[in-house]
Amino acid sequence: MQGFFVIMDTYQYAKRACVEKKGLIMDRIIEYFNKISEVDTDGVEPMVQPVFDGANKLRDDVVTNGERREELMKSAPVACGEYYRVPRSI
Repeated sequence: MQGFFVIMDTYQYAKRACVEKKGLIMDRIIEYFNKISEVDTDGVEPMVQPVFDGANKLRDDVVTNGERREELMKSAPVACGEYYRVPRSI
C-alpha cells in the first residue's frame, strides 16, 4: 500500500508542476499582449492581408504536377497501387 501513496504523491507533484508551468506560460502571454497594446496604431489602416504595394501576390491554386503521377511513384521506396507506403510511426 505504501507504493500506492508514493505514486499518488508523485502524481500530485507532477500535476502541481504542470499547473505552475501553465500559469507561467499564461503570464508570459499576458505580458506580451500588454507590450503589444503599448504600440501606437493611430492612423494605421487595418489590413485583410499583408500586401504592401497594392498588388495581389498570391498565385492561382492550380495543380502543377498531377500529370506526373507514374513518374513520381517510381521514386517511392514502396508503393501500394497509387499510394506511397510508409512505416508506421506510432
